[in-house]
Amino acid sequence: GVRGRRRLDRRALEPARVTRRVLITGAARGIGLATARAFLDLGAHVAVNGTSEASVARARAVLGHERTCAAPGDVGSVDGCRRLVAAAIAGLGELDVLVNNAGVYVEGPFEAVDEAAWDRVIDINVKGVFFTTRAALPHLRASKGTIVNVTSESGVWGYALGTVYCASKGAVINLTRALAIELAPDVRVNSVGPGPVATDMTRWCASCRWRRV
Repeated sequence: GVRGRRRLDRRALEPARVTRRVLITGAARGIGLATARAFLDLGAHVAVNGTSEASVARARAVLGHERTCAAPGDVGSVDGCRRLVAAAIAGLGELDVLVNNAGVYVEGPFEAVDEAAWDRVIDINVKGVFFTTRAALPHLRASKGTIVNVTSESGVWGYALGTVYCASKGAVINLTRALAIELAPDVRVNSVGPGPVATDMTRWCASCRWRRV
């Protein structure tokens, strides 16, 4: 090598090991399941959320790791948000990181979206983030923790046939901004906005009849 050049320490390129206690909503599949696996690979303890005990049990079996605990609950209701956070605390002891990942998608022409579809998407994608964060906040304040809200590029750009989903993700992006200001410096709040990812939800979207017209 060149004289005087410092040798590269390859350890600096490896991810840092963590011992954080993490709750991930919507962790039974897709991005949430992959996020749980990534945290476990880094040494974290992870509370796995899904809408049912069966879906959580399947996810934990797939993850195959002793550092997981079950936190079932439907984020579409305030009571469900409270119950899943309580289960996570019971399993983890405390909480350092909350990943608000749970979400659903509805596609169709603007005129075809009914109130039930609107309520389902907003309840899970927006209300779920708000009230899961509310329930977890005392624990995150105590640990000087972190909140990561999984949004979408759809919340920034918008597109046809996805008005409700785009509205919900745009709401979470601005909720993230507001919480980041209000909760600082005790709790750090950020969002991650993925583009298209191969999940059950996007595969369903690709097969939607509106896209085949």
